[in-house]
Amino acid sequence: MAAADPHLRTNFLSDAAHILRDAAPETSAYLMSECAEHLARQGTVVSDIYRQHVCTACGHIMVPGHATKLKLETRGVSRPSKTLTCGHCHSVTRIKLPAPEKATRPKVLKRRLKSITATAIEKTKPAVSANANASSKKRAKNRKAGLQALLSSQQKPSSGLSLASFMKIRKDLKMADELKVQDPSQFFQSIGSKVEGLAPKANGDADEDFKPVDEIESLCMSCHENGITRILLTSIPYFREVVIMSFSCEHCSFHNNEIQPAGTIQPKGTHYELRLTELPDFGRQVIKSDSAVVKFIELDLEIPAGRGQLSNVEGLLTTVLDDLELGQEARKEQAPEVHTKIAELIAKGRSMLAGEAFPFRVYVDDPAGNSFIAPDLKDGVGKWEKREYPRTSEQNAALGLADSDVNAAIAAKEAGSGSGGYPGLTNDGEIIPDEVYDFPATCPGCMHACVTHMKMVDIPHFKQVVLMSTVCDDCGYRSNDVKTGGEIPEEGEIIRLTVEDNIDLARDILKSETCGLECPELQLQVNPGTLGGRFTTVEGLLTQVRGDLHGQIYSNGQTGQGGDSLASGDKTQWDTFFEGLDAAIRGDKKFTVVLTDPFASSFVQPLVDPPAPDPKITRTKYQRTAEEEEELGLEDMKTEGYEAEARQNGANGEDKD
Repeated sequence: MAAADPHLRTNFLSDAAHILRDAAPETSAYLMSECAEHLARQGTVVSDIYRQHVCTACGHIMVPGHATKLKLETRGVSRPSKTLTCGHCHSVTRIKLPAPEKATRPKVLKRRLKSITATAIEKTKPAVSANANASSKKRAKNRKAGLQALLSSQQKPSSGLSLASFMKIRKDLKMADELKVQDPSQFFQSIGSKVEGLAPKANGDADEDFKPVDEIESLCMSCHENGITRILLTSIPYFREVVIMSFSCEHCSFHNNEIQPAGTIQPKGTHYELRLTELPDFGRQVIKSDSAVVKFIELDLEIPAGRGQLSNVEGLLTTVLDDLELGQEARKEQAPEVHTKIAELIAKGRSMLAGEAFPFRVYVDDPAGNSFIAPDLKDGVGKWEKREYPRTSEQNAALGLADSDVNAAIAAKEAGSGSGGYPGLTNDGEIIPDEVYDFPATCPGCMHACVTHMKMVDIPHFKQVVLMSTVCDDCGYRSNDVKTGGEIPEEGEIIRLTVEDNIDLARDILKSETCGLECPELQLQVNPGTLGGRFTTVEGLLTQVRGDLHGQIYSNGQTGQGGDSLASGDKTQWDTFFEGLDAAIRGDKKFTVVLTDPFASSFVQPLVDPPAPDPKITRTKYQRTAEEEEELGLEDMKTEGYEAEARQNGANGEDKD
């Protein structure tokens, strides 16, 4: 078994510690300490490579430059060494370096150089017999010939470089260094950065002025004359790099605007949903890629996949209503019934734009993961939601990632193989707890074959959960997920945890997929399904939320600042929010964690032995709302008393026949 192999256990602890180093440093240090104790029990001698990146005192992984100090000692010692100071416990680790090779003495080097020079001169000297009996003119002629031979020998190609050759090579290296690897942020800058680059150079050289918009002459598809296409590479705040294109034709006045994602297709599809409750919500920025579908739910109006757009909610709704009004005159004559229904739809949409039909919802579903709806710091639970999902084989085929026939053949093969007789299962086909299972899967990022690891863990005083981890060796894609099982309880549960110190930050926490997270003191609300299932610590959960939000709010450039569309007031609010969140992660600020789970499948580790209650944890049962029942699909699920209703539906069907 995998659990019985000590080497696999050591590798598992080390890999898990390195993965959790940034998300949960305390948990990572604990795992590395367990790994060190495991090596000591085996009698394995710890190598210098292990000691130079893991603190033997506290177990933290040391990275020079990140709170860890590195110092080299070479003078005044017989053997050089390097000293690492842990940034957590300030323990000092000293590692001896190999002694350098003995250097060649200057006198010996000079003697060798002199002998080589003398040998070269001797070869260029003319024979003595040629000048022994020669006249003075002939001897002078021979000396001249010998000097020319010496000069010609020195002019032969050698390993040395002249000044001109050196300057040429230096110029070529400089050009190659500029063209070698360029940071994408140099091209995809925010619009504010591009506007700042429009200022003339200080030296007055107008030819080198920065031009943020590229112009290309292209064919107009309306009049078949040549028009101008303007291309802008920019970075959108809260999102990623995009290409904005605008075409205009001076011959027929045709105009067209389009946006295309500059990045690659994301590993998973994304589903954004916004609940509009006030007029400022119409100004939310919306990015619709060419593979995204937009739908106004209450209006039952769907915008199919097509041309990419950069707009807001008001712009999307106004555009589709204007397009519907264009053909109303023709519909009134050709199809009066359709004209009436579309007129009602347009009237309802106009009332939404006027703010007379709040609340209503809009969602953007993109299998490529390149669409977006901007969040707001004041959004509460149920206002803004982001959910990631794995693509189906049909969606992958539509995006050009894989052939649907190939995926169907793979799925049929896996289904035909079945799970019966799997060596890790019991005789009844049940999963063994604490056993790691490996089964083949397909990477959602690159569609190559990968391995998914699964393990069932029994959480004390709670229930059994399934931990799943997928790692792709081809593209580096990683995913971790937690699945809870068991029956659906009749009531939901609200768990409140008061966090006061680092001990509370180290508590284990299980957040299910249906659980919502809220921290009132930190102004933090996370909707159900946003983070998926997570089994980590309180510190690790907040660190992950912080990383996801910071990556969306600020651009990914080197400066880490928001773009021009991020208002100064909003930037100040977000900075204050992240400062409070960082203080909570460090343990400098007290706060409360509220987990609202309609399935009661979330858990917080108590620090007292049950049945004694933990004074910092409060559990409250509540009745699920009708909206929660509908979202979870429980209203359509009937397990008792359905026989009479089914019999009645069958009788009604026979009467109609």
